[in-house]
Amino acid sequence: MDAELLPIAAWRRWWRTRWDECGDDPASALAREQGFVITTAQAHKFDWTPNDIRRERRRARLFAPMRGVLSPIVPDVDSGGDAARHRAALMTSGAVLLRSGQIGSGRSAAIVHGVPIFRVPDRPEVTTRRTLTLGKRSRTHVYSGGLAEHEITNWYGTAVTTPSRTLVDLGRHDRRDAIMAADAALREDLVTRSDLDAALASAVGWPYSRRAAAVLALADPRAESPLESLVRLALHDDGFPPPELQFIIGPYRVDFYWPKYGMVLEADGRVKYDVATRRKDDQAWRDKQREIALVRCGVRTVERVTWTDVVTTTAWRRASSYLRARLHASSPA
Repeated sequence: MDAELLPIAAWRRWWRTRWDECGDDPASALAREQGFVITTAQAHKFDWTPNDIRRERRRARLFAPMRGVLSPIVPDVDSGGDAARHRAALMTSGAVLLRSGQIGSGRSAAIVHGVPIFRVPDRPEVTTRRTLTLGKRSRTHVYSGGLAEHEITNWYGTAVTTPSRTLVDLGRHDRRDAIMAADAALREDLVTRSDLDAALASAVGWPYSRRAAAVLALADPRAESPLESLVRLALHDDGFPPPELQFIIGPYRVDFYWPKYGMVLEADGRVKYDVATRRKDDQAWRDKQREIALVRCGVRTVERVTWTDVVTTTAWRRASSYLRARLHASSPA
């Protein structure tokens, strides 16, 4: 992804570049109109034989995101850590293309829109207005739901739920997915608060709609990473007083700050420091200098939490207990 762009913007640029790079042959032109995929039946109409398809796949010129579907986009080439999300997006396009009336939704729609979620689904999530063949199937997870036309948009020709409807669905089913996605969507103006309010109003009476309303009320565009979103949700669930986000202290900006207690909390997304090799860790040294400077600016304590601390139940219990003790220890007499 492009380091200089915010995540959603970088996601959009990646796919726009793929769209521009697609060949001018009829099959590629059709794929551009169908979410970068064609069916094998369509490929045969272009006189592609099974041998042709196997050869192009071996040469990494074709990708098969799911049975019966082909794509000129090969995610493992120049995809970096986003390869799984690229594959998931193509699987969503394939699922929608294979069965009329299916709309990409839930986590699959979130991926297509470029917002972060906790875990990439192992099969496309789609919604149908029909009531048959619901639940997990061999290739898709099918939900039944009422979808108004204004709740459906398209991604390079693939029908998916709009960002606001997608966030409501995430909030109904997984709070971690929802807070990560909603923070990013608000930060990059993919949705507005008014959009979310309207989508939630339409969802009144649906199963778990109150859960969605509660978690989306916590969404904050100041969160700068999925880890910060998860930390904030965990702190809220454990009854911590709300911290200030992205607070400026002297020349520094910190992730979380409780002015009353003088405590800073940083969400550290890096791999744990390499202490086994006993090599000098320049980043750890810079972090220590930063902590010293913050203390000189009036901060009483600086703490850190990692991804593992937040997503592992036992680790979070320990981290939460420690942070609460530090918070009280920092409380003015």
